[in-house]
Amino acid sequence: MLLLSWLGCSSAPDQKVVVLGIDGLEWSMVDRLELENLGHLREIGVRGTVATTTPVMSPIIWTSYASGYAGDVHGIAGWTDGKGHGYSSADVRTMRIWDVATAHDRTSLVVGWLMSFPSSPIQGRMLSDSYVWSFPMNKDPDDPSLEITLDKREDMAGLASPPDFNPAELLPSEEWLAEHDLAYQVSEYGSPFHPLRRDEMHIRVFEQEWAKGDADLGLVYINGPDQVSHLYWPYADPPVAKMMELEPQLHLKQARSEMAESGARRAVPFSDGPITRAELELGGRFVPDYYRAVDEMVGRVLDVVDLSDTTLLVVSDHGFRNGTRRPLISGGHSREGAVLWAGAGVDPSASIPEGTVLDIGPTLFALAGLPGAADWPGTAQLEVFPELDVPDPVDSWVLADRGSVAREAAAEANPQLMHQLEALGYVDGSGKPILGASRGLDAPE
Repeated sequence: MLLLSWLGCSSAPDQKVVVLGIDGLEWSMVDRLELENLGHLREIGVRGTVATTTPVMSPIIWTSYASGYAGDVHGIAGWTDGKGHGYSSADVRTMRIWDVATAHDRTSLVVGWLMSFPSSPIQGRMLSDSYVWSFPMNKDPDDPSLEITLDKREDMAGLASPPDFNPAELLPSEEWLAEHDLAYQVSEYGSPFHPLRRDEMHIRVFEQEWAKGDADLGLVYINGPDQVSHLYWPYADPPVAKMMELEPQLHLKQARSEMAESGARRAVPFSDGPITRAELELGGRFVPDYYRAVDEMVGRVLDVVDLSDTTLLVVSDHGFRNGTRRPLISGGHSREGAVLWAGAGVDPSASIPEGTVLDIGPTLFALAGLPGAADWPGTAQLEVFPELDVPDPVDSWVLADRGSVAREAAAEANPQLMHQLEALGYVDGSGKPILGASRGLDAPE
């Protein structure tokens, strides 16, 4: 049962907190590319990893980051359940950090966080993870099921909070995409929708809204490194690429086998025949070039975030690895998430202690000056913040009832998202999860 007797009794700290969630960020790729902005943050902050929970599923972990609870408590068990129902915020059974901030008269800015549709009525502004998906993005005129018309979009309640928050003018245009350095990826991408449009939109919204200066807590999520790595990581792994070059039929055999086993419209680049050197060279550009684009986005976040009074967390839910035991057609999740703390209150000489993704939520609550929960499975990583004064916890942030959240707003699965999940190998044609789709690479074969 949620205890509310303390509401309004705490004062807001001067320190602000910003979380930049980068799905699938892998430190080894960051180091290999010597990225400028992430490299700068490493120099002034503290970098490490956290162990992920099993299964390694993004919706579960990002909800754990925001709530402090594991999936069996917060209610999100993956992308879909065994009956093809897509999970949404209507299924979340706990308070998340922006809910608690609202209860303490604190203002939040939440942009694109997974499982934020339907959006919550918070103090501040929330752009749900379904906002960009709700715009027409149909790349396949032969598959009209992927089309979401603007008329239908107007009927989708809960895309943003408050309801009049509608930054549609920030949506990247087709012309902008065509002129971007990643335009070659957008046109060549083997899955229905390249992630650049969504990630760029999320960064633009964060830039505009955080610069207004009225938010104490900011969370912004981008997905591209995960999505691109699922399809193109092997081509960016020199030993694996060399293996495919020496045995061009190997890629084709594994592609056909994987698609036959998955029973889904699995997207597999370069699967029309034996792989060629030109295809290997093209495929090898996708992941490094997207990381460079992400690093530019990190720089834009740093342009509007004042690290003298703001603690910044860069975090991922998992990394990526490839090896000869795994199919050469796709990257696989590693069981380590990236963590980097920088800015106000951070001791740059400290080390991030060993821990799990369940320790991130408690740390964020503590940094934001919000009371944690006594029934959390994780603990705040206070070694990095020597001067932090942690509020006393409440008994629990588990909700007895989701109250006014409009479950019916999320009842119909977004066809574009479901097609994307099929293409990435998460679900089959009926929307049911594919067994083993989220195993870490060290999982038994």
